[in-house]
Amino acid sequence: MADIEAANYHIESKPESSNPHDDLAGDLKAEYERRHVGTLERKLKSRHVQFMALSGAIGTGLFIGSGQVLSLAGPLSAFLAYLITAFNVYCVVHSLGEMATYLPLPGAVPIYAARYVDEALGFAISWNYWWQIAIGVPIEVTVSVVIVDYWPNQVPTAALITLFLFAMVAVNLFPVRIYGEAEFVFGAIKLTTIVGLILLMTRPMTSTLSAGL
Repeated sequence: MADIEAANYHIESKPESSNPHDDLAGDLKAEYERRHVGTLERKLKSRHVQFMALSGAIGTGLFIGSGQVLSLAGPLSAFLAYLITAFNVYCVVHSLGEMATYLPLPGAVPIYAARYVDEALGFAISWNYWWQIAIGVPIEVTVSVVIVDYWPNQVPTAALITLFLFAMVAVNLFPVRIYGEAEFVFGAIKLTTIVGLILLMTRPMTSTLSAGL
């Protein structure tokens, strides 16, 4: 809202120019600044956002890559690495949250980079996002198949990859409310799995300590 008022004030208070090109450039700039302002549709519920925030940090890498990290670097080095990375991510997400709260716009980080910094930066970040998703989605699907293949089954690997990829694309094509419900269900499954693994991990440790005593 403050951004709209500032843009309107800029238009009303600009001095009259005899050059029509300056007027046209000013009008185009003001129109660009007010583009997409107030068009964000808030259809996600609070529980959707909370579970997306909690389960978003739990990925397939936690189930697959954490064992190798612990075996190569040890618990202290792994903890420090995760702590440093988490601090950097916290700063970025906190800044993004402040920008999204001040000016809710439909879009992700490239939209805010183009608006607050420069269009060239937004263009570059958009391509980085595309590359990240183009590489990350196949990796997530492949790792999911690796997890499923831990249990013996007769399903071909290509069929599992097709099934997971189709489900992932289909969920993102549905309206935002269905996407929110899917994220809520999957987030609950991931949180339950993590808690169950922690409980299963502490049981052998307790048995070992009891046997030693």
